[in-house]
Amino acid sequence: MNWLSSTLIFVGLVYYQLADGQTYTCSRPSRLIATNQTQLLKSPGRSSNINYPNNLRCIWNITAPPGMLVRFTVQTLRTERCCDYLQVRWDNSVVRLRDRRSNITFVSNAINLFFRTDGSVRLWGFVANYIIVNSTVGSYTTPPTTTVAPCGFSANATNFSRPLNSPGYPRSYGNYLNCNWYLTARPGYFVQFILVRLTTERCCDRLRVYGSFPYMRQFAGYVTRSTTVVSVNNTMRLYFRSDGSVTRSGFRGYFRETSVAMTTPAPTTTTPPTTPVPCGGNLTATNVSQDFYTPGWSSRYRNNLRCYWYIYARPGWQVHIQVVSVDTESCCDRLRITAPGQTYTINGRSSVIRNYISPANRFTLYFRTDSSVTRRGIYLRYQETRNNQIPTTPTIPPTTPEPCGTNYEVLSSEQPLRSPNYPNPYLSSRVCVWILTAPQNSKIKLRLSSFSTENCCDILDITNVLNRRVVELGGNLSSTVYYSSTNMMTLTFRTDDNNNMQGFEFFFSIATGPIPTQRPAGQT
Repeated sequence: MNWLSSTLIFVGLVYYQLADGQTYTCSRPSRLIATNQTQLLKSPGRSSNINYPNNLRCIWNITAPPGMLVRFTVQTLRTERCCDYLQVRWDNSVVRLRDRRSNITFVSNAINLFFRTDGSVRLWGFVANYIIVNSTVGSYTTPPTTTVAPCGFSANATNFSRPLNSPGYPRSYGNYLNCNWYLTARPGYFVQFILVRLTTERCCDRLRVYGSFPYMRQFAGYVTRSTTVVSVNNTMRLYFRSDGSVTRSGFRGYFRETSVAMTTPAPTTTTPPTTPVPCGGNLTATNVSQDFYTPGWSSRYRNNLRCYWYIYARPGWQVHIQVVSVDTESCCDRLRITAPGQTYTINGRSSVIRNYISPANRFTLYFRTDSSVTRRGIYLRYQETRNNQIPTTPTIPPTTPEPCGTNYEVLSSEQPLRSPNYPNPYLSSRVCVWILTAPQNSKIKLRLSSFSTENCCDILDITNVLNRRVVELGGNLSSTVYYSSTNMMTLTFRTDDNNNMQGFEFFFSIATGPIPTQRPAGQT
């Protein structure tokens, strides 16, 4: 039969070849007919082993002859998680594939594909195949809705703990969830929610607790230690949201009524601003160093910002900018510092001090964010100067940023060891390791001066050279002293992606005199 021969029909498919002769893009829908021979379909650029181009809008419609079905299989897919995806429509269903996926099969009499990319990161793309079949066996199915863990409910909290889990837990939750749980206690009582465990896609799937103290808590990524949240009155709302890409096991928790309010003061930060930062404006540089923060620095900036600031110095003077701390989505959110003949792009994560001096008396700052991941933002200082000189006025204390881990030789005199950016809040998603080494047959004395971290999730482990636990620290702690059991000690500091606090300050030296009995492991 003629229709069994391998046939591939392109209707209105347009390829644009760029100067390098390799990169292609697409326009207009393409009609493909499945046959009894397996045929390949690749994202633009994949046939030349290059990444897909930016700003694609590709459409393919795959059909089968009458009485037959199309089996479409995505063999391998790799795209930018936030912004690039392959959308598959079949029967009355639709799914968007992004990030890393493989071996996903769809069976229907017609398959509609839409491949979309944005203007930032370019990755590998996808390779798929299609063929005619006469059975729907093996087709992708939408995960069934679970009745054990519904997507939201309203409930009265009692003095008995009741479970509250993400839909499907411990199996993966579904895509595009918007779940609300409304919890109410008796007048004069409070709602207590205990989060036992959480595993979600860090960038895009999150659990938020409203009506708590402090005013809102957000959890995303991995939470492996029980965390308790208490409402400020007798009501609490939990909101769980997932996007259309990666799904994980979700969260497990309990809620109950309590008569004890959370009276501990909300975590504070030593870093301004105390009032909202405007999105743009005119600023005047003087001979005194001034702070500048992107909007939302004390928590997170918003999506889709387009902010311009103009920093002016006196005629004949220059503007000096010192970038102190950067925490943005590296692909898509950035600050541009421009002047005639100069453009500097600031993005990603860094605590390295960087200095810029304008050629004339003005700098323009442009802060742009996209619609996906948000982080803390950017902190810098500005001041006027002359003759291309970096001002001698101190910009931030300390003048040398604290390292995120290093090796120290322990001496008889005390030396400081501080969290990065101390006494300002430490940065998110860090793993810092400090190794202290004293002379042979010596012990190390570690004196705690100040300690303030997020109790659930930002933890400092202190171990000796045999990796036996000495102590695990988290929360707000008072001054105390720890001793090593050998001549080496290791400090490992791990932080999650939110609720950064002041951090810690220790002083270490060679221990002299009798060594007190070491406290048991885990006791603080």
